Amino acid sequence: MRWFVRSAIVAVAVLTACSDNPVGRSFAAEKQLVEALGGVVLGRFDLVFPVRVERIEHGEGGIRFEHKGTPHQYGGVEGAAVRAVFVEHRRGRGVLVLRSTPS
Repeated sequence: MRWFVRSAIVAVAVLTACSDNPVGRSFAAEKQLVEALGGVVLGRFDLVFPVRVERIEHGEGGIRFEHKGTPHQYGGVEGAAVRAVFVEHRRGRGVLVLRSTPS
């Protein structure tokens, strides 16, 4: 029975580590984060690496969000999604805005 429980724990850990979902994962540098998410960087707000991804908001026709009380808006490009990636780091919180490559 112990062997089965240990095997199940290892399997869950491996599957979780290989997940494509970056939420909850940490990244040491912007390059790693952008490579994991794909796309082109449109904006950066208060990024201090390493960071941990808290959540990602998506918008097809553009995106609106607020960071530190200031509203931000990015327009979309036909066939490309815009994402705001909200992160946490040692000095607080930041946002990376990305546009996917148009299809």
